Amino acid sequence: MDNNSHQNYMPISPSVLTLLSTFKDPILSLCSDIKNEIEYFWDNGLPDYIDSLEKKFANTKTFLYRDETISFYDVFFPVSLKLGHAGKETVSYDDLFFNSQYVTIIGTAGCGKTMLMKHFFLATINETFRIPILIELRNLNHYDKSFTEYIYEHIFNNKLSPDKRILERLLESGQFFILLDGYDEIFSERKNKITEDIDKFIDRYSKNLFLISSRPGSGIESLPRFSNYYVQQLSNDEVFLFIDKVLKDNVDKDLATKIKNVINQSFDKEYSDFLRSPLLLSMFILTFNTYPELPTKKSKFYWNVFDTLATKHDSFTKQGGYQHERKTKLQNDDFEQILRWFSFKSLLDGELNFDASYLNTKLAEIKKALKYDFNINDLVDDLTLAIPIIVIDGIEYKFPHKSIQEYFCAMLVKQQTDENKEKIYKEKFLLLIRSSIGGYENLWNLCSEVDRISFLKFFILPILENFKRKVFDEDPVNQLRKYYSFSGLADSIEFDNDDNIKFAGGDVYLLSFSPYIAIFRYLKIGNLFDLLPSRLHYKQRDNDLLNSINEFILDNIEDFEKISETNEDGEITFDFNVNNHFENLKDTILKLGKAYEEMAAIFDSLNQKLKDLKDEIHIESQMTNSLIDLQ
Repeated sequence: MDNNSHQNYMPISPSVLTLLSTFKDPILSLCSDIKNEIEYFWDNGLPDYIDSLEKKFANTKTFLYRDETISFYDVFFPVSLKLGHAGKETVSYDDLFFNSQYVTIIGTAGCGKTMLMKHFFLATINETFRIPILIELRNLNHYDKSFTEYIYEHIFNNKLSPDKRILERLLESGQFFILLDGYDEIFSERKNKITEDIDKFIDRYSKNLFLISSRPGSGIESLPRFSNYYVQQLSNDEVFLFIDKVLKDNVDKDLATKIKNVINQSFDKEYSDFLRSPLLLSMFILTFNTYPELPTKKSKFYWNVFDTLATKHDSFTKQGGYQHERKTKLQNDDFEQILRWFSFKSLLDGELNFDASYLNTKLAEIKKALKYDFNINDLVDDLTLAIPIIVIDGIEYKFPHKSIQEYFCAMLVKQQTDENKEKIYKEKFLLLIRSSIGGYENLWNLCSEVDRISFLKFFILPILENFKRKVFDEDPVNQLRKYYSFSGLADSIEFDNDDNIKFAGGDVYLLSFSPYIAIFRYLKIGNLFDLLPSRLHYKQRDNDLLNSINEFILDNIEDFEKISETNEDGEITFDFNVNNHFENLKDTILKLGKAYEEMAAIFDSLNQKLKDLKDEIHIESQMTNSLIDLQ
């Protein structure tokens, strides 16, 4: 090693070395027949991977303190988790994995999921609990190989043809803690494949612990064997504890007291729920000196943040009111317009983090279309320094939180003409859903808040009415038949050489059907996946129904094998498309599973929702006409 490379080399942290040395010998003893190969595999890639993430997470930048690196545990706030929708709240390992090795953390935008995942990764190292592997699932959207090969290449840093025997023996030890972040960010067209791949990985290496995070509505709630923990809103006491923690080193020693006094008078207000989100509470803290009144709408939080960052941000952490130079000489309105278009375009591209090439290319396109005159590098400097609305994370750029990107996108839609709105809602938003079925409820909530009538007329109602037009039938049998034909719903089934049957993790459906799944969940009309035979069983826990499903599959096993895939372990996978077998199912499994009643209940809820929304639009129209004196 030459002197220059030695100077640039950062030694592995003692905590990571301790962790790996703790588990190395026990694992090598289990693999004595290939000890040398395992040891080489272990020492090349894994230490650098864990050490790199530990350094990245242990000293971090936060929403409030984006200009400086601070200790993670100086700002980490342990939000509460609840098993199911009722149960014991916990964030400790002993409780979290007490009943299951397989856990999901589900929470809305800004609730603290990412901080929790970082906490579990760091705590795993510090407590020598297990060997943590954290994977951002959106990275699999553009990866064509298997989930196992992703770990081989990206975690163990081995680009050669994988020796599966070595990796399998290592993972079979059960000493790993696999954290999978952002299930809702998997593209719809990839979700079935990736979900099934992860499910098989868990089957094979089931001794390890698995933790998956997601926004609600992604379908993660229905993954078999996983225990669902829901992130809870901050309580009144937690709101105050959060404020004290993040402001304990602030230059304004009275700021925490001022904020708590304002908030204490707002807890009984309907809009006080905004305070119970760590992200929105952080926004209120950041903007308090400029906007000390608690906003009643979520969109106002985001605008206050932009205005504060664009005009007075430096005074939050620095004395003297220092302001960064704006190299582009642009005004706030110009920056806001650029950010709206960039957010809109990047969301449609499915990009949450941006490399320099992507950022520069998109900004150049926007500059040309809006006929601005500035240097792109100057604009990037302004967006990251003068108004730090985009942050640098390693070699990538990103918004401090995805929800800020969604806010600017919603505001872009709001300012369009009705003709353009209709095109965006009916075409572009549908593309968003098809790129990722879960995770856009926050965007829809913001659009509903700032552009509600257009959002309902051009986005929600057309989807609901088209579903009714395609599926509704007076005859319940025909109605269910039309539903399965329209949806393309299929159960993903696996069975081995001994004819043991298992419903795999993926739900198969026509990609064009994904908007209906997402919107029905969003409006709480019903879960359209519940009409799959496997879901009918999971929901009812009816052994007679399960026996009927298994009997049907075994009776048709020869037909299924013709359209199935067999992996190297002899496991056969196929998609059990309900529509293709409707005649054989309608008087047995579907009847026993109460599918007709489920469909009727969904239509009852759908019809009521349609009536309520149309009434709302009509009343709004009458009120508007009255105000402008048109009647």
